[in-house]
Amino acid sequence: MRLAELDLLAYGKFTDTKLPFPKAEHDFHIVIGPNEAGKSTVRRAITELLFGMEVRSPLGFKHAQSDLRLAGVLEGGPSRLAFIRTKQQKSLRSMSDEVLQESYLAGTLGALTQETFEELHCLDHGRLLRGGQGIVDPKNSVSQILFQAASGLEDFAVIREALGERASALFAKTGKNNRFAKASEKFTSAHRTLREVQVRTKVWVDTREALQAAEDALESERDRRRALELQRTAWDRARRLAHLISALDQLQAEDAQRGEVTVFAPGAREVLESGIEQINAASATHLTREEDAIRAQTAFDGIDTNEDILQESALITRLGALCGLHPNHARDLPLRRAEVNAWLADIIERSEQFGWGVSEAEVRASLPQDKVVRSIDALLKSRGAYVAEERAARDTLAERQTTVDTLKEKLAASASQGPDALLVESLEMALPFKASDANLKALAAAAQSARTLARNALTSLGRPALTEDLLRSLRLPSLERVNAYRQGRQDVAQALELGRSLATQSQTTADGIALSLKQFERSHQVVTVAQVSDARRDRDHHWAGIKAGSLSLTEGAPRLDTAIRLADELGDSRTRSEADAAEVQALRDQIERATQEQARHDGVVEQKGIELDALDARWRETAAAMGLEGMELDDLPEWLSLRDAALRAADTAEQKKGECDDAQEAARLAQEALAQAVSAAGLVVTGASGIAALCAIADNHVQAANVNRTRRLDLQQQLESAETALRVATTAKEAKGQALLEWNTKWEATLARANLTGLGGDIGEAEAAIRACEFIRQRMERVDTMRLERIETMEADLRTMQEAAATLTEKMAPELAGNAPEEVFGILNARLEEAKRGADRKSHAQKYLDDALRRRDDANSDLLQARRSLAPLLGIAGVDEPKLALPLIERWETSNKQQAEISRIQKEIDSHSDGLPLSKIRQEVASHPADQAADQVLRLKDLLSDSDLKLTSLVTSQIQARAAFDTINGGDKAAVAEAERHEALAEMSEVSEEYLQLATAGSLLKWAVDRYRDRKQGPLLDQASEIFRDLTLGAFQKLRVDFEQTPPALVAYRPNSLAVKVSGLSDGTRDQLFLALRIAALELQSDQGTPVPFIADDLFINFDDRRSQAGLEALFALSASTQVIFLSHQEHLLPVVQKLFPQANLLQLSADEVAA
Repeated sequence: MRLAELDLLAYGKFTDTKLPFPKAEHDFHIVIGPNEAGKSTVRRAITELLFGMEVRSPLGFKHAQSDLRLAGVLEGGPSRLAFIRTKQQKSLRSMSDEVLQESYLAGTLGALTQETFEELHCLDHGRLLRGGQGIVDPKNSVSQILFQAASGLEDFAVIREALGERASALFAKTGKNNRFAKASEKFTSAHRTLREVQVRTKVWVDTREALQAAEDALESERDRRRALELQRTAWDRARRLAHLISALDQLQAEDAQRGEVTVFAPGAREVLESGIEQINAASATHLTREEDAIRAQTAFDGIDTNEDILQESALITRLGALCGLHPNHARDLPLRRAEVNAWLADIIERSEQFGWGVSEAEVRASLPQDKVVRSIDALLKSRGAYVAEERAARDTLAERQTTVDTLKEKLAASASQGPDALLVESLEMALPFKASDANLKALAAAAQSARTLARNALTSLGRPALTEDLLRSLRLPSLERVNAYRQGRQDVAQALELGRSLATQSQTTADGIALSLKQFERSHQVVTVAQVSDARRDRDHHWAGIKAGSLSLTEGAPRLDTAIRLADELGDSRTRSEADAAEVQALRDQIERATQEQARHDGVVEQKGIELDALDARWRETAAAMGLEGMELDDLPEWLSLRDAALRAADTAEQKKGECDDAQEAARLAQEALAQAVSAAGLVVTGASGIAALCAIADNHVQAANVNRTRRLDLQQQLESAETALRVATTAKEAKGQALLEWNTKWEATLARANLTGLGGDIGEAEAAIRACEFIRQRMERVDTMRLERIETMEADLRTMQEAAATLTEKMAPELAGNAPEEVFGILNARLEEAKRGADRKSHAQKYLDDALRRRDDANSDLLQARRSLAPLLGIAGVDEPKLALPLIERWETSNKQQAEISRIQKEIDSHSDGLPLSKIRQEVASHPADQAADQVLRLKDLLSDSDLKLTSLVTSQIQARAAFDTINGGDKAAVAEAERHEALAEMSEVSEEYLQLATAGSLLKWAVDRYRDRKQGPLLDQASEIFRDLTLGAFQKLRVDFEQTPPALVAYRPNSLAVKVSGLSDGTRDQLFLALRIAALELQSDQGTPVPFIADDLFINFDDRRSQAGLEALFALSASTQVIFLSHQEHLLPVVQKLFPQANLLQLSADEVAA
């Protein structure tokens, strides 16, 4: 089995995160990510995917508990299972969210359980450490070490010891769990009680026989009374049921005489009567509908229509539409043609002025094209800009030349010297110390304040003898160690206080129970067995004295009577106070337990008090050794904080003093350097020569030099800019002149294309030509539009009207040929309207006829349907006419009523028959005549009354005999003692059985471990030796078992054959030994059974890099036989993994995503 894919749909921090585990020759998968990336979540998800989620999962912090979902794919042999695991009650689902049974995974998981999977196939750092520690446990033999390494059960030695201790405790002489001894004592006590209450005298036998005789007589009378009661019941039942039996017999005889009856369905009479009514109604309706259809056919045949003109109605309608659309075309057509001729005259007049022709055709051929006219217009608009730009370029060039000449003159007149470099450097070094007096005073004040704080902190320690040097030399414990010591003392003090509280509580509980016992004894008179025995011995003693004659009858009779009465009263009280005695004993047991608890808590208080005193004494010695006599343990943390604060204050004071001295020295050196630079620069110092005055002189000089240098640099930059602008202006002036020349060339070429070469350079004539061209073009467009949209359209419409009129006259009215279209339409339209009215009348007649025929057919269908509805009923009756079936139905209804009455009588008989069958009732009625029943019932009632009186007397006798027998029988003590004896025997048997189970379990566990060692020790040790050698980088060569030791022990051998016991190995090496044993066991198991994935979580935390690499190689080798998923937060292993195992599947977890 292997995990092919894990989908964290909604689980922990993950949402829709898929982790693929593709199969390879080495099935090795590595999941690496920082802490809190979700590695532990992935490990938990694998377990819960296979075996289900917890009821309250700790991973429901992002998604709701009910929304947690996992999905995965398992591969096992040829099968591949894809499924979803949820938090629902039926948590296993298909990928389409259909519920699956838990047995869905049984074929893949086999006998694998969650406990086995987590113990054997999951190994984390904690389990690795516990396994390494368990190897050196002296209680663990070699077989135990091998078994727990292979099975993952680190605590099985503890289990064996627990089994042995429980078995021993069952028969220990001392101990609270010695159930066998308690049961034995209970058995002895019950047996003793049985001997005490046994009576072997003739009185007991006679009393017992009297009691038996009374009970037999009472039972005999009860049997007689039951027989009388049965007789009375039989006579009373016969009296009540006789008339019903008679009526039942009469009805059954009438039914048999009637013979066979045709059976109809319920409601047959109503169905028949309703069918007859429907047939009569349908027949009348059908006759009426037939007459209506004949009248409608006659009316339809009498109507005639003109079908020819109706067929041409579309042509007539079209002609009418054309006449209505174009009523004025004949009048408007000459007017439109005259308007076009006027527009053409205006066009020719304008075109003659510019030589474009004297006819429409010449004008259309000579008129300039539109794009040529637009070119002329564009050139006219751009001419002014070209002229203005050329003139502006000339003015700009003259201005730029003047600016260059002026800047050259100013630059020649300015100075070129800058500030001295040494002076500038010295000034920069001295400026921070210009206000040095105030800074030095502040530093001195800070140093003095720090020294004061240090002295105050030292004084706050409360130990005047301590100096700073002595304080630094003290060897004091760390705060963590002090806190650990304080925690230990606090634990002991809390245990002491808890013990005192529990002891007080136990004392209070014991006092309260004792008070309850006293109050119970005062309110209940509890009689013990000893008191009853003493009273009976005293009675027997007096009776024996009277019989022997040692005591006279006169003197002994009163004493015997008193003794007998006292013994009887105590015996009766003992019987009533069994529960009270048990309550008293329970209270006494509670007092004893509370007293024992108090004693135990007092012991704890005494022990913890001694421990606390010892801790305080040891602390006083430690404080004296550190030079802190009298220091309380609880005060030490605060004193250590004060000591650290004092040392920090001393360090701060020393630091402040050094800062002040360094600042004074730096200020002196800066002043000397600045004075030398000022002197070297030839500057005169007047007045004070302090650092502030020197800084002011040097700063003034540097600023003046910088101003002159800046002014000269500015003039140079202005001159460079002006010369650049002069060159640009020259180039611009040349470009603008060239552009104007190019415009003149384009102008002449464009006029030639427009047939306007005679205009020359006259701009006004050119603009007039453009306007004339636009006028002519607009008029031409109007002419074309008028011709196309109006004149030609009207001519086409008139032709269409004439053609439509000619077609109609040829087909419908040749006599109208040659008439105007309007006249033809008027005549033919009148004929069409008359034909339409005739067609409407024919249509209405057709509709009426169709409706009459339909109603006739419906009436015929209703008649047939009414007859068909009665067909089943007539078939049952065996007749053809409905009226013949009515007598048969009436006979059937009469039979039904009699059957219903028979059923009612039978039910009434059943309800009063007291459970007897009908045959028994008939016999009982026959043997108990109804006329004698009343007398017999009265006679039996009298006999029953006599029996009740006799029973009362017999019960009284039986009670008296029972009381006499109980008096000498000792109450129920014998039964109680016998029950206690059997309970004790059952308890002893149960304890013995438990001991056998525990002893057998311990033996079987030892046998299983030894058997595993015998079968697996050789191959397991050989395989583990190789893995252990690689994990320790060759430091150990092999593992063997030393059988000469008792018990045999596991030994590791170095390459020089030096044997090292497991206890001599370091902690890390023992961890590697346990890991080697576990990997070897997994390899053997994979070879012999179905492989199961191995989950390794952060195993190499305590391994160095080389041994971590060796561990990865061991896991990689294991992945050849089973799937290995390795989880780790050690990202430095990532390059090692990529280098050694490039074919391994590497998954990186981050805070938000998973990278594969």
